[in-house]
Parts: sequence; C-alpha cells; structure tokens
Amino acid sequence: MSRSEYEGRTRDLRSREQELAAVEGRLASLEELAASRADFGDAARMVLVQANGHVGQQGAVADFLEVDSRYERAVEACLGDLLQHVIVERHDQAAAGLSLVREQDAGRCGFVVVEPGSNGYHPHDTLRTPGIVPVSDVVRVSGPHAATILKVIPEAYVAESFEQAVRFSHETFAPIATIEGDVFRGPHLVAGGAKVESRGILATRREIKELRERVGRDRQLLAQLAAEVASLDARIVEATSAIGVLQEEEHVHEKALVGHDAQLGRAAEDTLRLSRKSNLVAMERRRAEEERAALETARGLVDHVRGATEASAGAERVRAQARRKPRGGRHQQPGHARRQQRAADRRQGEAHDPCPPVAPAPVPAYSPTEPNTRCSLCARPSRLIHA
Repeated sequence: MSRSEYEGRTRDLRSREQELAAVEGRLASLEELAASRADFGDAARMVLVQANGHVGQQGAVADFLEVDSRYERAVEACLGDLLQHVIVERHDQAAAGLSLVREQDAGRCGFVVVEPGSNGYHPHDTLRTPGIVPVSDVVRVSGPHAATILKVIPEAYVAESFEQAVRFSHETFAPIATIEGDVFRGPHLVAGGAKVESRGILATRREIKELRERVGRDRQLLAQLAAEVASLDARIVEATSAIGVLQEEEHVHEKALVGHDAQLGRAAEDTLRLSRKSNLVAMERRRAEEERAALETARGLVDHVRGATEASAGAERVRAQARRKPRGGRHQQPGHARRQQRAADRRQGEAHDPCPPVAPAPVPAYSPTEPNTRCSLCARPSRLIHA
C-alpha cells in the first residue's frame, strides 16, 4: 500500500471518529432528554421520574410503540395523551399515583392497568378505504405489555391528504389525522398546527433507536479501520527499520565504491605512467640499437684500419729485412725477392685504401675485372672480398 493510501485510511479513521463522537453526543443528549421525560407533562413526568418506587410504574405507553417516521405526527395527533399514560400492574398502584400527583398539584395523569379484567375496552372493526390507513396498521407494539396496550389504542385513522380526511370524516366520528398532524373528529371538529422545531415523543424515541443502531455499526466499522491502521502502522515500522538497515548497507557500499573509484583512478594513472614509460623504454631501445649498429660499423672500420696498419707495418718490416740482407744474396734469389716486394706493395696499397672490404652482391657469373660492390661509406667501387 502506498503512502497516499495510508494517509487516506488515517484521515478516514479520524473523520469517522469525529462523526461517531458527534453521533454519540447527540445520542447521549436524546437519552438524557428521554430519561428526564422532558417531553412529558408535569404529572406523568413526576410519576415516572420522582415516584421513588411508591407507584411501581413500568414506563409509559410511548416506550413500547414504534412508528415509521412518515406517520409519527399523525399517530401522536391521534393518540394524544395516551402516549404519556403510565403503565402499572394493579389498580392500587394507579390510585397511589393519582394520590401523589394530587399532593404535588402536578395536574392530571393517566394510567394503563395491566391487571386482567381491568380494561373492558374493545375497539370497533376498522373501516377500509383507499387513502385511509388504520392507526393499528402503522403502530408496532412491543414489550411484555403489548396485549394490554393494543386494547387501549382507540380506533383512529391516518389520511394521506387533507381532502381524503374531509371526505372520510363524514363516515366516522373516530379521530382522522393527516400526515401533517391535522385531526378530524367528525365533519365539524378539526384541530392542527405545531411548531416547526417541536419534537414529538415518538420521534425522540425513534431517533434514539436509530442512533443506537448507527453507533453500533460505526463502532464496529471504526474498530475495523483502527485495526487496519494499526496493522499498517506496524508494517510501516517494519518497513522503516528495513529501510534503515538498507541505508546503512548503502552507506557501506558507497564508501566501498568511493574506495574502488580511488583505486581505479590510481590504476588509470599507473597505467598511463607505465604506458609513457614503455614508450620511453622503446625509444631508448631503438636509440641503443642504432648506437649499437653504429658501434659495430665503427668497430669494423677500426678492425679494417688496424689490419691495414698491421699489413703496412709488416711490409715495412719486410722491406727493412730486404735492405739489411747482403747484396750477393739478392742476386742469388731474384725471384723470391720480387715476390716479397709485390706482396709488401699489395699490403701497403690495401692499407692506404680507407674503405673496408664488403661482401659482393650475388651476380650470375663472377668477373674479377668488373666489381659490382660499392663502399657503404664513400659510395665508390671497392675491391671484392671472397672467402
């Protein structure tokens, strides 16, 4: 359930509590009014409220009658003072009540004696006419004295309209009341009228009964709503606790995430630094390889120059040896001396050549007279060196 639905339930509960409080207040006021018999005459009220057990009263006739709200005014107009008659079990109790009202000068008071044979009244057969309803058909009598009360209810009728009451008044002298409470007693007597705010005895008791039923229903519904709201409150407490736990976990995860982000940033920086270092190492390696190649080239040149120098020195030594030999020996071996001289001259020529010997490029046929190799330093033709 969403928060808006919960708030709606809570508002509904508060509203129903206020309504129930208002209804209970109204009910308490009406019950107090009925208990004090404020809508009764002075004599009946004194007997019903202040008799203190001397009369043995068992309520009034109105306490045991129920009438639909539509016919309340008409029934009260027809029955009149009978509604305030005090119910007693015996005639001596009625006599005690009459003595009491005389002593207190409270006025007249009527009594209904329940004792068998005390009432010889027998109502006439009711007349049936469209638009006319007998009072006995709209009045419901309850309680332990219902039989006696039904005997004392006089013949009376309720007319749907004033015109129908006028026509029916020519057929009977029994009271005929309209829905508004106007009463005909024969064709010549008509009485009616009442204050708008006035409330009849039957209306008060009907409203008390309806309010009691409504209070019972509202209390049951209110208890159900209160249980639902209490259940929702408990669920909200549980959800709040779970949310607190989840928030703590979220905080822990956020801290871990911040640490991972920092580690990721440092890893990215390390990766960039290693990449730059790798590029620098590669550059240094290429430079070292170039320097190594240059050193190897220079070493070959040095070796070549050293060989030429050594050859030149050897040639010089040979010539020096030749000069140191006696003249007769040179005439004895002229061929050998010439060969040594040519070898010395060849080594000396090689020593004066600044270009190192390089390997010849492969050719279809080797020709010692047409060298196809050039020096890598001076780009001029060089001697071919063969293994």
